[in-house]
Amino acid sequence: MPTIFDLGAFILRIYAGEHGIPHVHVLGADFAAVIAIESGDLLAGELPVKHRRRALAWIASHQARLLAAWHQFNPKG
Repeated sequence: MPTIFDLGAFILRIYAGEHGIPHVHVLGADFAAVIAIESGDLLAGELPVKHRRRALAWIASHQARLLAAWHQFNPKG
């Protein structure tokens, strides 16, 4: 399970063997969420507003990197 980026209050991960639209898992001490890489939509879980803004900004600015990682770990997904 590679950690893509550690933002202190939470980390972003992409898991191998997943399916569906490309997404990242946002994991904090007391929350977990799944966010679509391309649209920024919240697909599952909960993410406090202050962390959501920061996560979405990072995802948007690193979208190409995240999509490449998604396809590397999920070639059929």
